Amino acid sequence: MPSLKHFIAGTAGVSHLSQSPLWDQDVETITPAQLVAFVAKLKMVNRGDEAESAIDIAIKQVAEVVKRGEIPSPPMLGYSRPNFIVMTQTELRRGLAFMRPEQAYAIMFALETGLSSQEVARLKHIDLHDLRRERRLSEIANACLERMPRHIISPYVFWRATRHNGRTVTASTPIMDLDEAVFDAFGLVWGELEQGYANLIYAMDEDEVDGPLFDLMFGR
Repeated sequence: MPSLKHFIAGTAGVSHLSQSPLWDQDVETITPAQLVAFVAKLKMVNRGDEAESAIDIAIKQVAEVVKRGEIPSPPMLGYSRPNFIVMTQTELRRGLAFMRPEQAYAIMFALETGLSSQEVARLKHIDLHDLRRERRLSEIANACLERMPRHIISPYVFWRATRHNGRTVTASTPIMDLDEAVFDAFGLVWGELEQGYANLIYAMDEDEVDGPLFDLMFGR
């Protein structure tokens, strides 16, 4: 059976496919898993939507050929967009870098411990003590706590500094804008961020350097 390029060469919107090994691969050997991997790779360079569009075009073209009876239906036509959210480590880094540090630490702590945005915002040191007794905190969760020094007055684990009359003062109120911060940084609601983190792809852009996992997550 001919290669993929035989069916879609000259079609607008498939340039990313033309730069991949799929371009010269026999259509009957292309699997849905390969298409998922193709999208995941381009998501790391913020080209996920373009990758999905290219695949949609390719599948439509091949399906038309199958409909005309020119070739048997290949496995690639079984591809469907994943119904779950996938996030790359690079996307996570960029989103966290868009936030205030205390927001990023609180959000990462919540993702690592399974707390909701409201629970982590209201988390007090007395609650943290109980949490430590219930479960062993991960390396990343502990790193978030280390980066967030305990305030002498505030009972909350995650707090922010504010300015009043030109002076920097520390607020003892919870950080209640985490849901808004997540949407602004990722375009996701909290539940979608949790799902993306659960399906996190641990891959970096080529220009990113190795280092401790926590530092790679935060880009610091």
